[in-house]
Order: sequence, then C-alpha cells, then structure tokens
Amino acid sequence: MPIHKGFRFLQLLCAFLLMLSISAVGLCADAPPLPTDINIVPPGANVSEDLAKLSGKWVGTTTVEGKGYSGVAQHVLIVEEINEVGVITVIYSRGDFPSLRTYPKGFWARYKATWGADTKELRVSYPYQNAQVNIAYKLTPDGKLVASGFIGSENKTYKLHRE
Repeated sequence: MPIHKGFRFLQLLCAFLLMLSISAVGLCADAPPLPTDINIVPPGANVSEDLAKLSGKWVGTTTVEGKGYSGVAQHVLIVEEINEVGVITVIYSRGDFPSLRTYPKGFWARYKATWGADTKELRVSYPYQNAQVNIAYKLTPDGKLVASGFIGSENKTYKLHRE
C-alpha cells in the first residue's frame, strides 16, 4: 500500500507541475516584442542627474481602461540614449492584452522623448491608430517608474521597475 500512495503523490505532483508550465507559457505569450539592435548608451556628464537615472531598461505592466473594458499587458521602456543636447531616444514596447482579444497586437517602436526639467517627467508622444498617445513617466522615491497617459478616451497606467 505505501508504494501505491507514493505513486499517486507523484502523479499529482506531475499534474500540478504540468499545469504550472502551461500557465507559464500563457504568461510568456504576451511578452512584448523587442528589436535585436538595442544599444543603451550611458548618459554623458552634462546630462542632469534626475534624467540620467532613467537610462536603461524598465519592465512591468500597462493597464488600459476604456468604456466597459480593461486589460493588462506587459510593457518595456528602454531609455536607449540621452545625448548632450537633450535628444532622448526610447524604445517603447507593449505585449498583447490577453483579456482583450480585439485590442491591437503588441508592438515596439523607437521614439524621441522629451524631458520636463520642472516636472521631472519623461514624456513620450506618438501617433497610434488615428489618435495621439501622450505618456508621462516619473521616477518614484523607491526607484520605480510610474506613468499615465491617454489614447483618445482610454486611460493607460504604467508600473515599471529597472531590469
């Protein structure tokens, strides 16, 4: 009898691990696409300390809320370069929204961003499906990056940490 109980335990353990692995595949399915030529350039000495802190790769989630719907997707923001004259190049990447099957697919793009020295916000603005997206990223005291923005009437929020 003890061998039978041990075998049953192994069967249950294997079934549980299989379910976990299937769940993990689902979580990875909406991972944001990224370019193959990422090149993070350290900011120069003339870049303000507040802005220089944003250089690098940030990962987390974005939440979209519209009239009668909401969803969460993975998000990556890479502050690729902050040059001496204040030109900021970022890679914005968003994965699919698993709960919003009709929402546009994930994508990545390089954009020019701006820095609000007075508000200490990194602003990314880009056209998206006949609308203009405006996102303001801000570093929190605990080292996280949070943001909010709008696409038409949709409200988007972002929560990221440095990778």
